[in-house]
Amino acid sequence: TLKSADGTTSLLTVVVGQVLQREPQMLNFVDNFDAVAKASTIDMADLQRVLHDAEQGLNSIQQELKLEESEKSTKPTRAAIKALRPECPFSSPRVAVGTDTFSSSTFMSKL
Repeated sequence: TLKSADGTTSLLTVVVGQVLQREPQMLNFVDNFDAVAKASTIDMADLQRVLHDAEQGLNSIQQELKLEESEKSTKPTRAAIKALRPECPFSSPRVAVGTDTFSSSTFMSKL
């Protein structure tokens, strides 16, 4: 241990004396050892497996999000879909059947 010049006082004695004067509650750190005792019962291999599983789950979520983002960017727009398919006769507000003209909702209700 480190001693003073006269050999009577150690550095530890000085530090403990200062802590007692300024922050006496800090010397109650022994009370926190209960948590250490509980933590020591956890199997490190189990903890590593749980951490590994959590990391894999996070990686899966990140891949899903990337896939979702790429699908959004390649998703066809309404204009592109409309250009690729013929106009549906039921999409207009009026439908002509023979000489009669109906609203599309009326026509659909008659089917």
